[in-house]
Amino acid sequence: MAVKNKTDNRMYYFDYLRVFIITLVVLLHSLLPHVQGYEWYVNDSPKSDLFGLLSLLIDVFIMPIMFFIAGYFCYYSLKKYGAKLFINKKSKRILVPFGLGIVFLSPIMNYFYALEYISPNLSYLEYWRGFYFNNFIQAEHAGHYWFLSSLFVFYLAFVLIYRLNKDKIDSIYEKQKESISQHELSKFLFIFFALGILSFFIVSQFSADDSWVSILNILVFQPTRWTIYILYFSFGIFAYLKKIKITKKMTKKLPLFLISTAILSVIYLAFKINFMALANKTRPLQLLNAFLHFSLCFLIFSSLLLFFKKYLDKPFKTLNSLAANSYQIYFFHMIILVAIQYYLLTFNISIFTKFMVVFGASFILSYLLSLLYTKLYKQVKIF
Repeated sequence: MAVKNKTDNRMYYFDYLRVFIITLVVLLHSLLPHVQGYEWYVNDSPKSDLFGLLSLLIDVFIMPIMFFIAGYFCYYSLKKYGAKLFINKKSKRILVPFGLGIVFLSPIMNYFYALEYISPNLSYLEYWRGFYFNNFIQAEHAGHYWFLSSLFVFYLAFVLIYRLNKDKIDSIYEKQKESISQHELSKFLFIFFALGILSFFIVSQFSADDSWVSILNILVFQPTRWTIYILYFSFGIFAYLKKIKITKKMTKKLPLFLISTAILSVIYLAFKINFMALANKTRPLQLLNAFLHFSLCFLIFSSLLLFFKKYLDKPFKTLNSLAANSYQIYFFHMIILVAIQYYLLTFNISIFTKFMVVFGASFILSYLLSLLYTKLYKQVKIF
């Protein structure tokens, strides 16, 4: 996405927050081979408790923020292009890459898993034809592309809701001359919190917090987290319709949010360390888990919004380039990352060195691959 001049009132901090979240996604995936009890494409040893705590913390907020940003610009795009062209554009940008990803790129990641657990002599073509597509519907091969299918479903749902309530939704935006009042925002946030905690708790009665569901190996998601993603996507739409703005008065509260986030992070991690094994078995702990998870997610989300608004709401050349390539970095990074993790298995070096090599190399190479893709796209109009 091209970054325009400052005169167009572009919200640079949203662009840069997206870059930050994508960076954390790459960082999280770089940690996972050394997280105890986590089944990754490549499982290395020894394990690290520090890596486990970092992965727990990062996993709380990265995807809700991605869905919020997507939701925030959803109404604007829908009004600009109309429903038919909007769906067409989202299909080309999300659905087509998703299909190509699970057919051609996800097999590469799963192949390294097969080399470690099936046979080190297995050829890629043999795996691709004989293993990957065998029982494909029952498998969970979507990998990190799960985000794309969920996002497309959310877009479709909003288009349907909008077409059924067009006049009402349009009037909400048109009548909102300035940012909503503090009272109205507080009322919304109360409902937002109540729905978030309650839905997380209710879904956890039927599906463990860390469990995944696969529908035809196309829609792959964690049921408890999906409720959060739906709410944050809706929050983004609401924030745009109600013209919610981050004021200087709000940014002055950043230290309070940061301190609160630090305290709740410690409480959340302490809870996970001591009660993770029981958190899916007793209702009081399930309710506490829902409360801590949703509250921490909101505090980190708010802290990051305030921080980026205060310090990064202006153009930076390097960040502009990263912002323009963030989607492609997300799309490509796992192939490079898992390959590097696999080939580092035989190296007798510290896991911290491996982590730094994997994180740095996969991010840089994904960025370079994105630049190459962009150049080819302009020449031959790839999807």
